[in-house]
Amino acid sequence: METTMKSLLLGALLASSPLAAHNMAEMGDLAKKASSYCLIINRDSGDVNLYDIAAQKNNRIFLDKFSAPHMGMITPDGRTLVVSGSGNNTIYLVDMQSMKVRARIKAFGEPEHMDITPDSKYVFCGSMEGGVVQAIDLTTYQVAKNIEGFHEPHGYSTLPDGSKIYISNIGAHEVTVVDVKRLEVLKRISVGAPSEPSTLNPNQYLGAINGIVNPTLTLDGKLCYAADGDFGTVTVIDTSTDKVIDTIPVGVNPWRAYASPDGKYILVPVSGDEKIAVIDAKTHKLVSEMPAGANMTGVNYSADGKKAYVISHDDDTEFIYDLVGMKPAGKLFFGENKVLETATTDEAANKIYLCSSTDDTIIVIDCKDDSTTRLAGVGNFPWGSHIMGSNDNYCH
Repeated sequence: METTMKSLLLGALLASSPLAAHNMAEMGDLAKKASSYCLIINRDSGDVNLYDIAAQKNNRIFLDKFSAPHMGMITPDGRTLVVSGSGNNTIYLVDMQSMKVRARIKAFGEPEHMDITPDSKYVFCGSMEGGVVQAIDLTTYQVAKNIEGFHEPHGYSTLPDGSKIYISNIGAHEVTVVDVKRLEVLKRISVGAPSEPSTLNPNQYLGAINGIVNPTLTLDGKLCYAADGDFGTVTVIDTSTDKVIDTIPVGVNPWRAYASPDGKYILVPVSGDEKIAVIDAKTHKLVSEMPAGANMTGVNYSADGKKAYVISHDDDTEFIYDLVGMKPAGKLFFGENKVLETATTDEAANKIYLCSSTDDTIIVIDCKDDSTTRLAGVGNFPWGSHIMGSNDNYCH
């Protein structure tokens, strides 16, 4: 449906304005070029790498000394790369054509995660320490608004129509809804009573709140799944009303939810129980629980959605699951102290690009046969990766 809408829009512009048609074609070319890269975030070398997948070529872009980049995203139009520098409290805007930094925007204390609106107009990036989310206008490279009142804003998901963005608070048990047009908070959705976790285990829960890591949308944007670390539940939110419609117990310390590319399932790594919880995206029912590893940092899928790959940071292992038979399908162990971070999926080639930080490599997993190769020289301490247009873009 998305491709059809883009085609109709392009046709209308071609008929009405030669200049608009030229601009549309240029934008399509830029987006196509941008999607040919695997973006690699390098924490220790203070740079990002636009790795050209077809040419097998590194294009490293230095940001600043001690910038310690945390996450990066490319705008859907392919014009701008946004990178959060949590080490020096800076948000970087990089021109994709010249591969040079065009603007540096000061944040409010440890900027980390973000999301970009489908029309490429805004990026929303939050400061974990300052509790502020900055809406940055990507047409002017200026801050449009500083939105306050968050508690460690961590994860971001924008509706497909770009009308609202859902922002999780890891320092609170709530999801904040922001109106994109007005750049104002619409609602704060609570997933439970604030005092409830402390009654379960005061020694564990009175020190710090382990709230919601990420608000995960279904592919159609109709539902939002929010896993809460303290409650051990996944809350289902109806995005048309922004009301909680269901709560699913999953176990001890769930990380976050990940939607499968076929729209059938929501997978939740439950690190406290070292298991994977599988939720039916239509019925909201827990349909399977399968053994996994410790400190899981991400879930990726094969392009057809039939296999899931789960990263265990502490076990140096990628766990593989058959989602048709709902059973474990093997695991890939990469050696002691080969610390795995996060990954991205090249859906066209059916390959996963997994960051292995301690040996400065990217592990490429072919989902057809689970064979692996390594990319060396990508940068120091590769922390995150992203391919524009893929179903997954997440961070720690």
